[in-house]
Amino acid sequence: MFRFGLTRLKALALSVPLALASASAFAAPTQLGFAIDGSGSINSTEFSTQRQGLANAFGALPTDSSVEITVVQFSSSQRLEVGPLLIDSVATRNSLVTQTNAIGQLGGGTDPELAIDRLTSEMTGSSNFGGDSIINLSTDGGFSLSPALTSANAAKTAGIDALTGEGIGSGANLNNLQSLVYGPNTNPNDGSGQILATDATPPNPLATGVNPWVVPVSDFNAFGPVIQSKIQAVVDVPAPATLILTLAGIAGLAATRIGRRRQSATALAAA
Repeated sequence: MFRFGLTRLKALALSVPLALASASAFAAPTQLGFAIDGSGSINSTEFSTQRQGLANAFGALPTDSSVEITVVQFSSSQRLEVGPLLIDSVATRNSLVTQTNAIGQLGGGTDPELAIDRLTSEMTGSSNFGGDSIINLSTDGGFSLSPALTSANAAKTAGIDALTGEGIGSGANLNNLQSLVYGPNTNPNDGSGQILATDATPPNPLATGVNPWVVPVSDFNAFGPVIQSKIQAVVDVPAPATLILTLAGIAGLAATRIGRRRQSATALAAA
């Protein structure tokens, strides 16, 4: 009886990694699109800090093909900087970090609608489109709401699940950002957008009951930690590893107990 129970536990513990690998192989990856501000209101040091914060956040991504990254820089024009790039190995993740650190600043005005449009096109045109998809817009300044709202609505119609935002510094127009953001069950400018506390850790925008959000970011130094916490909220990496360790621990504990019972039985027989 005990041998059968231990065999079952061992089989369960060994099957979990295989099941997780199989699920990862067949599930569409989460698509994360980043619209970063490269306008002239950002000085070179601030832009470098923003770029480094994003690169650091990317350095913690899983490498199991569960995430696809696209980065577009905007000012009065737009430029595709990265992707769409499926993070399927450490080498690919390292390449993402290198590409991000190499982004040069555009300069010019602030037209986020250009980045939203480009991200929508790139993400929906990717062969990986079909899973969760989120655009994240960060900016330090004001912008014209009408064209940006048109682009946000177009992203929603095209199938992008959510749009979130960060307003960096005191010059960011939080009200305009609040009008743009949306979630799976809400629309841009429908009054559902919320402004979180400054430098807050944001929740997963795809989670049930979570309103679309904007995080006011105190300065460019705080941008990196905020964007990393946002990625961690969406890409839930620790749970599978925790489950595997728990099951392995159960199997190990069962083996220890059975071993002790066998030793006791042997001792009694010898007596």
